[in-house]
Amino acid sequence: MFEFFGKINVDWMGLRKPLIAISILILLAGLISTIGRQLTPGGTDAFNLGVDFRGGTVITAKFKGQKPSEDEIRTALQNIGITDPLIQASTDKTDEVLIKVPLFENTETSPASQSTTDTNAQTANANSNTSSQPVENEQEKNQINQGRASVKLALDTFGKEAEASRNLDEDEAAAYKIVGTDSVGPIAGA
Repeated sequence: MFEFFGKINVDWMGLRKPLIAISILILLAGLISTIGRQLTPGGTDAFNLGVDFRGGTVITAKFKGQKPSEDEIRTALQNIGITDPLIQASTDKTDEVLIKVPLFENTETSPASQSTTDTNAQTANANSNTSSQPVENEQEKNQINQGRASVKLALDTFGKEAEASRNLDEDEAAAYKIVGTDSVGPIAGA
């Protein structure tokens, strides 16, 4: 058997001070970069926190036939005003997509959007898998319903949603069905 390296003898303890200094410099560079990103006007936040930490609504949609691409879904969501959607294809179910939308700034709905929210509220509740805690207040209910109604409005560009009482395969005219609606609080685990 042959050896790639012969006898290797490195004095790691003798190099500890320069290596510690290099480690401290790298840590300081990261800290300065984080502070700089946070303090830059018009820049991004220091950390890109997802829906898990900022809060929002997570919707699982199942499509019939050809599933739209993530970019097509993102464009449809951006067309109705959802600026930072996160679309994630399911790895085990090829016909399902996970759509995460952030909290809406104003949970008070306008009269025009109130009717859309009200008509979708029963469907949202029929398809919801909210977190283990019951919905505690009206504002959280509005967030869930507004998030679901907005995603439904965007997905309607691909076709009609299946009725809540019917399976997606049973509804001939349906292109998709929202199979799950989850609420994520602004604090992880809330």
